[in-house]
Amino acid sequence: MSTIPVTEGRSLRIEYDKKEDEIILTTIDFDRFTEHGFGTFLENVDPPEVSISQAALDALLACPERDGLQGLEFWADNRLAWGAPVPCLIVPCDEVNCPEGAKIWLRLCSIE
Repeated sequence: MSTIPVTEGRSLRIEYDKKEDEIILTTIDFDRFTEHGFGTFLENVDPPEVSISQAALDALLACPERDGLQGLEFWADNRLAWGAPVPCLIVPCDEVNCPEGAKIWLRLCSIE
């Protein structure tokens, strides 16, 4: 699957590959990455700066809250966390943690 480029004025794009059941996250805002020994964070995400497909939003809203470190984590305090500091991440939906608090701000993202 080819990824859709990040829309002008947005710093993050979230898509869903239905065939592979994967979330695809593309970001261009490398200066905002915070790296720790256990992962990369993008903090203070403002929902309007995120473009998301309707399919990706539906998939994320269906993801449960999971214990332990996951391949991609959405946090209630408007943070994302993942492993290596890469600009494009493809993660199976069963490795995505999306607790209820994060679903609140994800619903405010720009659907494109």
